[in-house]
Amino acid sequence: MLRMKSRRGQRGSLMVLTSIALPVFLAPLVGLGIDGTVCYIVQTELSAAVDGAALGTGRLLSTNANATDIANEFLNANFRVGQGGFWGSYNLTSNVTVSTGTTKTVTVSASATVPLIFLRIIHQNSATVSATATATRRDARIELVIDRSGSMNTSDGAGSTVIADLVQYAQGFTQQFTEGYDELGLVVFSGSAVVGYPTSPWPASISPTGLGGPNNTFQDGSATDMVNQIAKVKAGGGTAMGEALALAYIELQKAHMRDLQANGADTRTNAIVLFTDGVPSSVPTYLNRNSNSAISSGSGCLYATDTATPTNPMYGYVVQGSGGGNPPYTSSWGLYQLASLDTNAAHTSAWYMANPSGDYVAPVPTTPEKSCNTSGWNPLSNLSKIPSFDKYGYSLGPNGNGYKISAIVNNPNLTSIYNGTAFSTTNPTSAYQWGLASWNDADNVAEAIRSDANYANRPGDTGGPMSITIYTVGYTGNGGTDYGLLQKLANVQGCSVNGFSCYKNTQPSGIYVQASDKTALANAFSVIATAILRLAR
Repeated sequence: MLRMKSRRGQRGSLMVLTSIALPVFLAPLVGLGIDGTVCYIVQTELSAAVDGAALGTGRLLSTNANATDIANEFLNANFRVGQGGFWGSYNLTSNVTVSTGTTKTVTVSASATVPLIFLRIIHQNSATVSATATATRRDARIELVIDRSGSMNTSDGAGSTVIADLVQYAQGFTQQFTEGYDELGLVVFSGSAVVGYPTSPWPASISPTGLGGPNNTFQDGSATDMVNQIAKVKAGGGTAMGEALALAYIELQKAHMRDLQANGADTRTNAIVLFTDGVPSSVPTYLNRNSNSAISSGSGCLYATDTATPTNPMYGYVVQGSGGGNPPYTSSWGLYQLASLDTNAAHTSAWYMANPSGDYVAPVPTTPEKSCNTSGWNPLSNLSKIPSFDKYGYSLGPNGNGYKISAIVNNPNLTSIYNGTAFSTTNPTSAYQWGLASWNDADNVAEAIRSDANYANRPGDTGGPMSITIYTVGYTGNGGTDYGLLQKLANVQGCSVNGFSCYKNTQPSGIYVQASDKTALANAFSVIATAILRLAR
């Protein structure tokens, strides 16, 4: 009994000791929790400030701005030095590192000393938190490709026209890039395509000494800079999407070779940004090609077959149409002059911006059409077939599943350009077949661009194929935009349309942005610009 009583007394004293000791142990733990939370909040704020400083400075890496000063301005604006609070003042230190090698990089690191309060009872007066962020910026080379077909003259539902909206947002897109560092160029297309900027003579060779190609003076304030050329653009005519992409590819190669010669290397980001509101309806042709003439034996044409080295080439484009301007096409309008081959000195790039139907003239030169049966090549009775290749050498046949991927947006009377009849070159008077050829042409040109198919033909280019990304914007407010084609052109990662894959993982992957109205169109250009700037934390 005495022993039991003794143990009961010991247990009581243990409870007393525990009660006395508990605050001693809990206070540091509570202090640690409170002070730790404060440090976490400060570290989160510091991380956001550092991220903002890196991204903001990254956008200016290709300018003459002092990156260190800019980064510190962003940092201090978002995390004020000496910022006061209940716990005292935070002491901020920062370090900015800029690399201007192959990829321009800015790294912003910062640390802050956070005063502690509860943990001072164990002689811990402060803690240091830190954060680091990195942004990269590569100089860009961009070819903007604009559809100015007749459907672009329609109302945007907001008191203006689609073409007026496009001009405004295309100018804004251009102005987001840096004069003197980035390189920009412009191609516009209606029935045929023409280089809108730079305004150098056409054609120009793809060589280190050739003229043309995107340049870095695109908004220098001159009357024919890219911003002013875009302002002149008027709409009318067909949709020569394939030819426009072919010219854009040529222009990119010109600038690439020029920069390669000047710098010994070319590290720019290459991109084509295509805007359209419709479906291809025009095919640039070389009808009497020596190895693949499409002229019928009964045509009467004196130059039914050209020489091996073109002497009397029968170049031109064939346009398809229908009552509403969209497929299925019911008529072919004949052979017309390619704007890129117009030799009229008065027909400058600026003139073509304001005259979208200026290319609807008789074929030039006229000599190759000598003795042919019909004037103006309508209804194409001189042809024995649809050519296998376009004027630039790109196939007019389907690329894989090709036009089976076609999917039309906002057209209740049409879901695809494909009606179940496969492509055939043997019916040259069929507008439907020429429509498929137009679709195939754009598809095949884009495939060649993404793989830089002409790399082997560029003498002196030893740096490897160019990596060219295609971005597409489809305006659906008019009805008739083919999102299947535009996803395929951009090689959207993982895209699948009508049960067919349209993605190739061996080629650069772009993005497709769909816009149904004026506001969405503005956002589309912003999305594309952000993607091209390639800012990464």
